[in-house]
Amino acid sequence: MKLFIILITLWFPLSSQVVETTPGYEWELVQEEAISSSLRALVWSKPSRDKSSRLIYYKRPAAGYKKKYEFMNKDNETAIFGGPFLTGTETLMQGKRAILRGTLTLDGVPVDHIPEGEHGKWHYQIVDFNNNVLANVDFNKPSVKFFAAFDGGEFAGIDYNKRELHLVIPSKNIYKVISVSKVPLGYDYGYEDLGDNGDLHFDWRDARFHIILNSDGEILWKRETKDFTYVISSNDGQRMALIKHKETRARGEIEIVDRYGNTICEFNSEYSVSRDFFTPDNQRIILVSSHDYKKINFYDTNTGDLINTMVFRGFHPVKEVTYSPEKDLLFVMHSYPSTKEGNRYISVFPVIGSAKEPLWKYDLGPFNIYDGEFDTHLSVSNDGTEITTYSNGSLKIFRIRQ
Repeated sequence: MKLFIILITLWFPLSSQVVETTPGYEWELVQEEAISSSLRALVWSKPSRDKSSRLIYYKRPAAGYKKKYEFMNKDNETAIFGGPFLTGTETLMQGKRAILRGTLTLDGVPVDHIPEGEHGKWHYQIVDFNNNVLANVDFNKPSVKFFAAFDGGEFAGIDYNKRELHLVIPSKNIYKVISVSKVPLGYDYGYEDLGDNGDLHFDWRDARFHIILNSDGEILWKRETKDFTYVISSNDGQRMALIKHKETRARGEIEIVDRYGNTICEFNSEYSVSRDFFTPDNQRIILVSSHDYKKINFYDTNTGDLINTMVFRGFHPVKEVTYSPEKDLLFVMHSYPSTKEGNRYISVFPVIGSAKEPLWKYDLGPFNIYDGEFDTHLSVSNDGTEITTYSNGSLKIFRIRQ
């Protein structure tokens, strides 16, 4: 039985909103859409080897409905895939080349849970972006969960009972399962894809260590969790930042290390951190304050010196921040005078710049959380040419003027 998803939208004439622009940095509004149900996520996928990227919507469902994921391409056309409604026993992961979806089954039938004494298993399908099935993968146990996708098309999973790491890898147009290594610690797990080199950071929330593995399953280094809270990585995986929030949340402790865990520098951020980015040359790290959401600080990753600060006006003004490494530009969604009411703006800045002097600024219009949806999202294509915003029930897509 084929499953079709029909996306019905309501279109408005494009706004004639006045914008502030700098020659060479002009994005024009090319699409505007009213969305009745608020968005839970709005992201551009990581680019594949051909640098293509997709826009991903994750809509919040109406009461009584299950989660709904919709994959969209750059032209806002739905990339259909089967099983759009996900439960707690279904998983979905988007890689750079394919999508992995999994369903918990009992005797071949999808189930919401496994009754006591019974033995279920996970059935996984790997499909391309046009819903063509590339592979079927089964595990005769319910304890295998997939959690990461690599640049080369591999998917990583873990058997959290046996603590065994698995890779599902493409091989001559088929996918095969290989067991890579025994995971030394932990029951609960998280992950962060550390750049295009295919490294993984395992975040052992209930254990004692953070572990860095490469795509061959080799441990590059590990540290006790008391040393830091989480890890971020540069795009090439050659530098990582270990970030530790103090209990007062007044400031953060940052340690910059190389690929093998050797310390390059240590410094204290002015406040604790909510967002963080490495610049492509690995020489700077961008940290967004989570104390008052007013400041974006830029530090030298060789010395830890503070080299620039952007200060925004209003009460908790910075809502969303993203960074385009290809253009070395910062994209900020911010509010004024407050997060409760006022106007929302999207602005573009050079990394070494001032919050008072954006290269481009667009007024997204009045905003009052008491009048409707309060979700806000900002996403930028990897090459920095397209900006997508969602605020107050309206999704807008901007494209750079050629």
